[in-house]
Amino acid sequence: MEKTATADHLVDPPTDVEKPMVADPRPLSSGDQKATPTLPSQPLPSAGEQSARPNLSLRTLTRWLLVASALWAVGGLLWNARTALSPFAMGLVLAYISLPIVNALARHTPRPLAILIVYVGGVALVIGAIAYVVPPVVTQIQQLIASIPSVDRLQEIGGH
Repeated sequence: MEKTATADHLVDPPTDVEKPMVADPRPLSSGDQKATPTLPSQPLPSAGEQSARPNLSLRTLTRWLLVASALWAVGGLLWNARTALSPFAMGLVLAYISLPIVNALARHTPRPLAILIVYVGGVALVIGAIAYVVPPVVTQIQQLIASIPSVDRLQEIGGH
């Protein structure tokens, strides 16, 4: 309960104050002669209180359903086009990763030169990684092929 301050002490707000009553917003039927609005049986909650039941109109519900169905349709289209969109996604990731490096280089050099340096450095990094990994892989594959027993050796082991 909220307390209000007076000059001497804290006082509880009065509890016997009636809450405002609001007219029913529904239109009158054609049989009604007078245009007297009907009052709801329960008083409306005050500004600080939460209503137990959300006011969900048909229009709001329709909007949410349309938004949900549009998101579902767009998601389905993107899912079906994922193989065609994957290069663009990889490009976005590479641009996101390289942007801080380009910004740092752009403080000291012109931006196009900074972009070129980052591209050349990235290509050199990929070539270096391939040059580092490929020779041991080739050697291990050669050793694997050399260690595979011949058909004659397999028949000796099998006892035939």
